[in-house]
Amino acid sequence: MKKWNFIKTLTAVCIILVMLIQLVSCNNKKEVEKEVLDHVYRRTEIAIPDKMQSVNSMYFDGQRINMIGTGYNEEDYTQFYIVYSVNQDGSDPIEKKLNLDFSKMEGYDGSYLSNITVLQDGRLLAVVEACVSDKMTGEYKSDNFLIVMDDVGKIQKKINIKEMLKDFITTDYFYVGMITADSEGNLYLSSDRTIFVINSDFTFFFKVDMEENSWMNRMFNFDGGKVAAAINAETPEGYKMQIRIIDPETKGFTNEVTVNEHLQNNIYNIFSGQDYSLYYSTQSGIYGYDIKNNESRELLDWINSDIENPNINMITAISDKKFVCVGYEYDDSTWTSRNFLLLLDYIPPEEVVPKYLITLATAYGSYDIRKAVIEFNRNSQEYRIQIKDYYDQEEYVDYNKIMEKLNNDIIAGNMPDILLVNSEMPFDSYVSKGLFYDLYKLMEKDENFNKEDYFTNVLDVLSVNGKLYSISPSFTVNTVAIKSKFVNPGATGWTMGELQALLTKLPPETVTFLSENRAGVMNIAMNLSLGQFIDKDTGKCYFDSQDFIDILKFAKTFDEKSFWDNIDYENLPPDFWDKYNKSYEEDRAILNYMTLSSFYQLTDMRDYTFKDDITFIGFPNSKREGSAISVYSRIAISSKSKLINGSWEFVKTFLSDKYQESLKYEWPLKISAFDKMGQKAIKGEDNGGIIRPLKEEYNDIMPYPTPEVSRITEEDVKYIKSFIQRVTTLQTYEPGVLEIIEEEAKMYYAGNKTAEETARIIQSRVQIYISESR
Repeated sequence: MKKWNFIKTLTAVCIILVMLIQLVSCNNKKEVEKEVLDHVYRRTEIAIPDKMQSVNSMYFDGQRINMIGTGYNEEDYTQFYIVYSVNQDGSDPIEKKLNLDFSKMEGYDGSYLSNITVLQDGRLLAVVEACVSDKMTGEYKSDNFLIVMDDVGKIQKKINIKEMLKDFITTDYFYVGMITADSEGNLYLSSDRTIFVINSDFTFFFKVDMEENSWMNRMFNFDGGKVAAAINAETPEGYKMQIRIIDPETKGFTNEVTVNEHLQNNIYNIFSGQDYSLYYSTQSGIYGYDIKNNESRELLDWINSDIENPNINMITAISDKKFVCVGYEYDDSTWTSRNFLLLLDYIPPEEVVPKYLITLATAYGSYDIRKAVIEFNRNSQEYRIQIKDYYDQEEYVDYNKIMEKLNNDIIAGNMPDILLVNSEMPFDSYVSKGLFYDLYKLMEKDENFNKEDYFTNVLDVLSVNGKLYSISPSFTVNTVAIKSKFVNPGATGWTMGELQALLTKLPPETVTFLSENRAGVMNIAMNLSLGQFIDKDTGKCYFDSQDFIDILKFAKTFDEKSFWDNIDYENLPPDFWDKYNKSYEEDRAILNYMTLSSFYQLTDMRDYTFKDDITFIGFPNSKREGSAISVYSRIAISSKSKLINGSWEFVKTFLSDKYQESLKYEWPLKISAFDKMGQKAIKGEDNGGIIRPLKEEYNDIMPYPTPEVSRITEEDVKYIKSFIQRVTTLQTYEPGVLEIIEEEAKMYYAGNKTAEETARIIQSRVQIYISESR
C-alpha cells in the first residue's frame, strides 16, 4: 500500500512538473519585467457638431482652439460655414454660423471658396475663385478674390488679387495655391512657381520666383513666425527637397536650410507650433525639430499612445507637451463618416501603467495591423504590443534593403515576439532553424478555441510537418474557370491529357488563355502549381516529373511575343473589339485565370464573361488539383519568446468573430463568418466591400450586375464553399526558383534541349537552391 501511495504521489508530482515546464515554456514571465513606455500622450476626444461635415482649417489663437468647417443643407444642397471653438481642455464650446454665400459672386457666372483662414487680429480671410464667360464672344475669364470678414462673416473688404498683381503675374493662368502669414501680418500666396507677399494693409509687397524645373510642395511657418517653403529643386545630383526661408528684408529666399535626413523624408508632414522650430509627423509618431543643432526629437509615439495616426490631420502644437488635431472615422457598413477633435496631452512616465511588452516586427507598414494593435493595447490589462516597423525606419530605401536588415536582425538573435511574414521572407529557412512556435499547441490548450470552426484545409496548407508555424486570418483562391459544358459534370479538376483531348474537338483557331503569351502562361502555371513541385515539409523537389514536363510543352505552344505586340492597330477589322470581348462567350477562348475573393466574381465570370454555367477547374495536372490558396501575409510567434501566451492573445484577435466578420476583400478563415458573408450576399444586405448591393440605384453602375441576372443564390454560395474546401495547395512565391525556370526554359523554347532534358536540369538546380536556402 505504501509503495502504491508513493507511486501515486510521484506520478502527481511528475504531472505537476510537466505542467509547470509547459507553462514556463509558453510564458516565462519571471524572466520578464513589466515596463513603462516613453513618449505616451493621453487621447481625449471632443465632439464636433454633426452639422460640421468637413473641417477646412484649424488654428490656435493662444487661448482657444478654433475650427472653420462646412455643412450642407439637404433641402436645397446649399453650403454653409461654421466657426467652432473650445478651450485648451475642450471646455466652453462656442459655435457660430457664418452668413456667407460664395456660390455666385455678383458679375460672375459662378464662384467657389478655395481657402479660408484666420488673420492675427481674429478676422476671417477667404480666397474665392470666380469665373464668367462673354456671351457674345464666348471668351472665358477667371478672377481670384481675397475677402476679409469679421468673426461672424460680415464682409469688410474684397480685393481682386489678379487686379492687384496684374503687373507681376507672368503666367497665363493664375491661381492661389497655399496661403499663410508671418508674425508681422504679411500674407504669402503661392501660385505655380511664384510666391507673392502681400502687406498687412493688403497691398503688394514683393514676390519670389523659384528656379526653373523646381516646384513647391509646402509653405509653412518656421522658427518663430518666419515663412518657409519646401521646394523640390533640381540640383547637379538630381532633384532634392530643400527648405528655403522667405526674407522680407531682402525680398527673396535665404540660403537653403540644412535639415537632417529624417526630416527630409517626412517634409510633407510639417506643421508649426510653440517650443520647436517646427514639428512633423511620421507613421510612428510626432517629432520636434530644432534648427540650432539640426536635431529631431521624438515627442509622441502613436502606438504607445493608442492613436490611429492614419485617421488624423491638421495637427497643431500648442506646446511640446500638448497637440491638437482633427480625427476622422469612416464606417464602411453605413457609408457614413464623422470628424472629431483630438486633444493629445503628455503623460509623465510615473503615470504610465507598466505592462509586459510584446514586440511585433513588420517589413511593410500595415494599417490593419496598427489598428488591431491599438485596440488590443487599449483592452489588455497586462500586455502591450510594440511595433517595430522596418519600413518606417527606412523610408525611401530599396525594399530589398529593408528585408535584408530585418533578416540580419533575426539571424543575429534579435527575433521579435511576433513576426508578420510575407512572401519575400525566407520563411522555410526560419522554420528549419526552429524560430517559430507551433500554433496548433496553443489552439489545443485554449479552451475557447476550436480549430474545426475554421477552414482546416487552409490551416493544413499553411502547416509544415503537421505543425502550424504561421496563420493568416484571410485568404483568396487562384484558379482557372471554364464553361461547364466542356468538362465532365461535377468535375473538380483535370489532367493535361483531358485538356488536349478537348482541344482536338474544338475548331483549330480556339485558344485556351486569351491574349496570353508564353511567359504569361508559365506564370499562371507556376502560380497554381509551383507548390506541388516543392515539398514544404521535406524540401524535396519534383521538377523532373511528367506534370512539369507537360507544363513546359504546353507553354511552348504559345507565342513568345505579347498578344498585343502582334496587333496591327492601324488595320484592325471593324468587328475586332466586339469579337475580342465576346471571345469567351462565343467559345473562341475557353480558359480564364482568376483570383476568387468574392461571391460576385462567380456571377461576373458566369453572366458577363462566359455567359454560361462555369466550373472552377484549375490548371491541369495528374492529381487534378490545379487551384491554389493565396495569402498575402501571415502571423508567426517566436519560439524564443518569453511571452508566448500574451502573443497568442493578440494573434487570436484576428481569428475572433468580430475581426473575421469585418473582412470584406478576402475570404474569412472562420467558416461561420464565411456563412454570414454568404447570407448577406444572397439578401443583398451588405453595403460595400466584395459583396455588391442589389439595390436599384446601383443598376446603372457598370460592371455591377443587375439583380435579375446576377443575384447570388444559395447554390452559388454552396458551390464556392465546397470548392474552397477542396483546395489543398498553397500558392508559393520563390523568385529564385522562378528565375532558374525562366533561364532554362529559354533553351528548350529555342530548340536546344528537349523538355525532359530541361526538366532534369531545372530539377538539379532548384534542388540545390532549395536545400541551401533552408
